[in-house]
Amino acid sequence: PTGVGRITGLTNLARSSPPSAKAGAVIKSGQLETTNAQVVVRPREGLEFKFSVKKGDLLAFSWSSTQPIYFEFHGEPTEAEGKPYLPFKSYERLTGSRANGFLVPEFTGRHGWFWRNDSAQPVTVALTASGYYEVIGIINRSQP
Repeated sequence: PTGVGRITGLTNLARSSPPSAKAGAVIKSGQLETTNAQVVVRPREGLEFKFSVKKGDLLAFSWSSTQPIYFEFHGEPTEAEGKPYLPFKSYERLTGSRANGFLVPEFTGRHGWFWRNDSAQPVTVALTASGYYEVIGIINRSQP
């Protein structure tokens, strides 16, 4: 267990009864998804792992890697909103071996991570996500 449900409040939300409309709550229609993925980033390789998330929906996440890795958490608007994939919005850019949190995007698009392994050894990233999204998966795998 990664603790994403506890950190984001999804565990308590799942245990509670649905809020009444009188409370001013928004009840989400759709399927709550949970994804567990193991992503191997080969030596000197970069790749992206993406989810399709609609404006205002939730993407809660936690990931850890076998060693520090450069990453950028970002989103790209879809053309459905009349915007090209670029420019993208960067949420976080660091080198590290773990991150967790949640995203409620201000636009519909592809949201996720670019991971770059600058080492001579493979790095495995263990990712857990929950929310309202569709998994796109690995895209733009490249080696220098």
